[in-house]
Amino acid sequence: MNPRKVTLRYLGWCPGVDHAAKFFPDRDVPDIFFVGSGLAIILLVGAYQLSIPPPAWEPRVVYIDGVEYPDEYFDMSFNYSSLRDKQVTLYQPFNRSEIGKGDHQREELNISRVDELVGILEEFGAPKIVIGCTVWIGNCTWTEAVIKWRGESVNLNEVNHIGKTFGRAEGRYVNYVVDRDGQRLRISKMYKKGEGIFSSIWSVTVKLYFPPYQVTVFRRGVSRPPF
Repeated sequence: MNPRKVTLRYLGWCPGVDHAAKFFPDRDVPDIFFVGSGLAIILLVGAYQLSIPPPAWEPRVVYIDGVEYPDEYFDMSFNYSSLRDKQVTLYQPFNRSEIGKGDHQREELNISRVDELVGILEEFGAPKIVIGCTVWIGNCTWTEAVIKWRGESVNLNEVNHIGKTFGRAEGRYVNYVVDRDGQRLRISKMYKKGEGIFSSIWSVTVKLYFPPYQVTVFRRGVSRPPF
């Protein structure tokens, strides 16, 4: 293959190409050279794409039924029961670096107050709306939590658990789940592992029987990336 002739044949109509073509060798070059060069370019581009970190969730924005709010808006005074029948969306990209290459890790610890979960969840980088909902739904008895979440007219015998999902259920995004089932409170950061299959990147489970409360912190580890 002659690089100069090929360039003039297919790009000769472009202004200045005839001059630029002089910089290409006017001789036959083995086809394997072009095949190898093409593969090298593809590999380089692929490696570059993999090296690019996912876009940061900054500034943190929360959408409630499509209405935009800054994450800073959600503090301990917010009425989280207002979110019960609404869609809460976060466009936080999945970051594969959060999943270790080794074994799963579990850590057992104790806390004297539910408020101490704030520091644990902040260390994981959880959004403020998730942290606020966690404390709001966990810093009371089960009966009080159900009434706060469902209202005074709720039949306590018909409620098995309460909670909310925050995020977006797509493969390249994550979502957070705050769930309380009686004296068990669990906060999870999830990613889509397969069609209809979600797994925890990390989770914090609290047993709210009596202080000090037992806390289990889980961090996922895998031998290969999930995507």
